[in-house]
Amino acid sequence: MGAEKGGILLRIRYLFYPALIMFLLVFIVMSFPVQGQEKEKTISDHIQALSDKNAKVRVEAAKALAMAGNPRAVDPLIRALRDKNGDVREWSVLGLVKMGEPSVEPLIQALQGNENSVQWQAAAALGLINDSRAVDPLIQALQDDKGDVRYWAAVSLGEKEVAKAVDPLEEALNDGDHRVREGAFFALHKIEGNLTTELLMQGLQESSSRFRPGAAWALGRIKDPKFVDPLINALKDGDSKVRAEAAASLGMIGDIRAVVPLRNVFQDKDREVRRATSMSLLYLDRNGSVNLFIHALQDAQPELRVDAAWALGEAGESRAKEALLLALQSDEEGDVRMSAAKALKRLD
Repeated sequence: MGAEKGGILLRIRYLFYPALIMFLLVFIVMSFPVQGQEKEKTISDHIQALSDKNAKVRVEAAKALAMAGNPRAVDPLIRALRDKNGDVREWSVLGLVKMGEPSVEPLIQALQGNENSVQWQAAAALGLINDSRAVDPLIQALQDDKGDVRYWAAVSLGEKEVAKAVDPLEEALNDGDHRVREGAFFALHKIEGNLTTELLMQGLQESSSRFRPGAAWALGRIKDPKFVDPLINALKDGDSKVRAEAAASLGMIGDIRAVVPLRNVFQDKDREVRRATSMSLLYLDRNGSVNLFIHALQDAQPELRVDAAWALGEAGESRAKEALLLALQSDEEGDVRMSAAKALKRLD
């Protein structure tokens, strides 16, 4: 989410729930009184300093404007979201949040633009301003083509705690970006509380495949053994994405009841399902799964032999070397030989 150097959020966003961090930073800024007595000339000077070539000057200007809370600074701070310096951008976000209502429409316009760093910071700020005008634009932003924007839109909708965001957030559990899925999961938990698990269980049973993969993914993050049986049933789902997410989630929950069903699924026709199953089996039953993969190197299906070799490379067990060497030397399929060679390289 934004690879630019600098900025408090950029350095810690992967360690904690980002909305909490943003909330704490806003709380710090909000604790400073609005400096209504500050001279207009001073505000103008700070606005002008946002264009200074010296990054330190720009940081101090953004900080001063954030502390002052003067609505005159809204548009300049919106423009400062494009700054190359992370601290300038983050003080700008905090200042816009502190100003509240006057910032909402400009932030919505920024969110609906096409600049990644501006959009995701606008989404983050809108989540921390108590204004319902932001809800629909944030829901729309869940469809943005940039993962950073979708992630912060999801997190911010959680801060809004509105029921109309539940269905869009459920769909976001299927997002191809794992960060977006995590943001949607936390948002749903914040909106629905203890109802989240019930919601996910319903999602796993939905006839529409829009919800089932995301529900299977999210149930694994809760790590409650009561979800083992529903996830085992989901291994038979007609949608390969659901089967893959269910297999991965069973590994995350870590209940040995899943071992036999997962062994049966290892021969699934879909590669993503097989690989998710392999990783979960290695976690749940390492010794037994290595034996399974060695045996699978003799399977009649070439694609299964390819994934068996891959899984043995992931396992890192030296006792698999002999079987992998045999596959490398004698298997008639080039893909199998290549997979065996890669696995052997990992074992060296």
